Amino acid sequence: MIMDDEKKKAAVDFGQKRGWKLSSAPFSLKTLSRRGVYDLYGYPQFEASVIDHPQFYRVGKKAAAIVSHTYLKCDEHGFTEARKIAEKWNLHLEWFGPDQSWYSPGITSIFMFTPLIDPAT
Repeated sequence: MIMDDEKKKAAVDFGQKRGWKLSSAPFSLKTLSRRGVYDLYGYPQFEASVIDHPQFYRVGKKAAAIVSHTYLKCDEHGFTEARKIAEKWNLHLEWFGPDQSWYSPGITSIFMFTPLIDPAT
């Protein structure tokens, strides 16, 4: 994903506040759930309605978070879909409103997926 300087700075700052580094190497939800390093088969596939414009964060080489900037309306339906994915992959889910998205402020919302185990260890 190509980001302009302002978006990249916001993405880097978001991770640094949590002790994470923005990664240029993508990884799957499965890799995130086990805090792995990489996937065996190319670019990971995602449930597109929930995970859109993903950004990947690591602690060292290990997967720490996937942050999605989704156009999905964050109503009960949107939360239900995101929760299903989090439960399927044994992940923690947090939501940040459209005012906190740096991808398309005011339009996209953030779903942040992290492992249930501490991602900063």
